[in-house]
Amino acid sequence: MGHTIFISGANRGIGLALTAELLKGGHQVIAGARKPEQAAELERLRKRHGQALDVVKLDVNDERTIEAAAKSKALAEGLDVLVNNAAVFPEEGDESIFDMNLDHFREAFETNVLGVIRVTRAFVPLIERGKIPGSSTSPPAPGPWPGRMITAITPTRRRRRRSTW
Repeated sequence: MGHTIFISGANRGIGLALTAELLKGGHQVIAGARKPEQAAELERLRKRHGQALDVVKLDVNDERTIEAAAKSKALAEGLDVLVNNAAVFPEEGDESIFDMNLDHFREAFETNVLGVIRVTRAFVPLIERGKIPGSSTSPPAPGPWPGRMITAITPTRRRRRRSTW
């Protein structure tokens, strides 16, 4: 089998598409979803790909679900790639930063920034045990960081993508 890959926000959009493609490529995918019981597309993928897909509950704003996801049996031997894809864009998505309600901004910041930090902190020890040589959390100097982590912020209405590979 290929690499072991964890994807947050895997129940729709880019996260779901990436999950499907990685499964086709022979990878083990652990798909994090806030409400896995409502993730019908992930369930269809699980039926098609069997044990290659593990769906876990993950709310990036809830430390308990993050810790539980990091303890998934599918991650017992470590993690090769972490894809931080879970994100929100507040309902009033057409607001500019100049007139955005600060409660909407806080909600987005909590999920899109602090959620990434929470998940990354919990999963870095698993990446260090992964199969990809050179994975590390300590950046070498000079040169690029060799860890295997992708951060894709993909809210519903606007899409921004930042990746480190």
